[in-house]
Amino acid sequence: MAKKEAAQLIFEPGANEGFRNSSVSAYDNVDPVIIVRELIQNSLDAGRAVGRKVTEIAFTTDSMPTKEILGLEEYRQAFEAAVDYHEQKNNLILDSVEPIRDNLNKLSINTLWIEDNGIGLDVKRMQRLLADGFSDTKDRKRGGSYGNGHITAFPSSDLRYIIYGGCNKNGEKIISGHTILACHEMQKGDLRGKDGHIKMRNQQDLFMADFPSDQNVPPYWQKRLAKIHNEYGTGSFVCILAFNNFRLPDSDVENSVFYTAAAHFMPAIHEGGLKVSFNGKELTQEHLSEVVAQRKDEKRGKRNGYTGWKAPDIYQALSEGNHTKVTLANGEKVSIYVLSSADLSDTHIHLYRNGMWITDELKHNERHDFNDFQAFCAVVVVEAGDAENLFKIIRDTEGPTHIGMNLAKLSDRKEKDFLEEALIKVRDEIMEIAPQKETESIESDFIILGEGSIGSITPIHRRPVNLRATDGIGGGFHIGDGVRNSNGDRGRNKSVSRSGRPFNASYTLSRDGNNLRVSFKAHEKAQNIEVRIVHRSGSDLSCDTPEPDEFIAIAEGITLDDKIVPKDYYIDDTKGKK
Repeated sequence: MAKKEAAQLIFEPGANEGFRNSSVSAYDNVDPVIIVRELIQNSLDAGRAVGRKVTEIAFTTDSMPTKEILGLEEYRQAFEAAVDYHEQKNNLILDSVEPIRDNLNKLSINTLWIEDNGIGLDVKRMQRLLADGFSDTKDRKRGGSYGNGHITAFPSSDLRYIIYGGCNKNGEKIISGHTILACHEMQKGDLRGKDGHIKMRNQQDLFMADFPSDQNVPPYWQKRLAKIHNEYGTGSFVCILAFNNFRLPDSDVENSVFYTAAAHFMPAIHEGGLKVSFNGKELTQEHLSEVVAQRKDEKRGKRNGYTGWKAPDIYQALSEGNHTKVTLANGEKVSIYVLSSADLSDTHIHLYRNGMWITDELKHNERHDFNDFQAFCAVVVVEAGDAENLFKIIRDTEGPTHIGMNLAKLSDRKEKDFLEEALIKVRDEIMEIAPQKETESIESDFIILGEGSIGSITPIHRRPVNLRATDGIGGGFHIGDGVRNSNGDRGRNKSVSRSGRPFNASYTLSRDGNNLRVSFKAHEKAQNIEVRIVHRSGSDLSCDTPEPDEFIAIAEGITLDDKIVPKDYYIDDTKGKK
């Protein structure tokens, strides 16, 4: 029987880059939140792609004989050549080299395995995974992007080397790996790049590469592929070589994995669609509340997520909150969970996309948008199966770590408008559910549109105001003059009946040439609204002859929902008629 061809670690020709190259410097911080988030998201996407009702993800720490590292000899040669090359250039960074050399000199190295029961790997998926920065945009239902996503795990490997393997529905087993070292010369004038990949032959283009099967690798790796096949049928593994424990004590690694999984994938775990384990211990639905409570006293620090005090509120909202689905203009549906309780200290709203937490700073759904409501926690869940278009648009607003949204990233105006409309729809639905604050009545019919004289108003102000809603009275926009009597009462024409209740709205105030422009935004519905604008004199009302306040004429052409308000809706008190 002919001997099977062996896999090789091959470094393609590349640019002149050192050990502190651009690929790893962007993810140089060993942050378990970012690393674990991306690993779980890729596995969760893979499970949903194959139709798993429950995606299982197992994190396991272990050790491996150093001699079993795939392509070990090629790795050693490339590493030493890179050290020599950059020593000669006087740009060798010892802090980057020493951890690699230390691990190569050991008999065994630590490893972190991440195994899942997802769709597995084939040649095309392996190509996408290994291609730095490549995102499979054709798959609108994928939460993460394999390209930059797989780079995030490299800071947790002191060898900067990760192995990937998987089994697909056709029974194929495939394996490869990626290491990021530095450029080097194996022969004078033959500059090789920093990236090495496990392949079958020296093909420069990853998208033309042949990757090893289980027959092309040593028995150690054959057994790991067989384990995936025997346990799941289809699935994959990620093996982080020379795992550095995220630079944490051993006992903290499990806590970091479980807390990140719980806080950042809470809806998926809560609904039973995701199971995460660490060294055989499973994070169950029953333990979810206990895990998220671990950081309930954390009040600051949200660089890669949200502060810990919010997590128990999110869990309670999913467990006990009012659940509804809002239907968007295109028929897509978004799930919303709203919890209002006297125990809540502040309002906060969270967006999860395909099970993964994205942001708690959601446009049109920020805390100040709900100043007239009691404190509540809301969870907005967007799933690709229910809202495919919205899902894709949200994903396009995210950065490489999928934390936060930047609407400026959207170049398509229609997509941006659709997203804004969807977020407004979500806000309005939350307002239907969340209880409003109890407010005391106010004596004045007026709110202050700014400080100082009219001529000094230049900024845009945004804050809640109280207009007046009336019941069937001929309300509209008031123009004319008004005076204040010496006893402090405002003079008004008796022919105009005025009554009603405070009306919740907010406004923006800006200068438009020599005019002032005021835009009101209603936060509730009413049959009629009366709006009057007055220039206060600022006189002391205790004086015998105080200066009167002056009503400001409101120019014709007022619009309501972009429609011109008819002239007969204007009220002129000075004439006693419309």
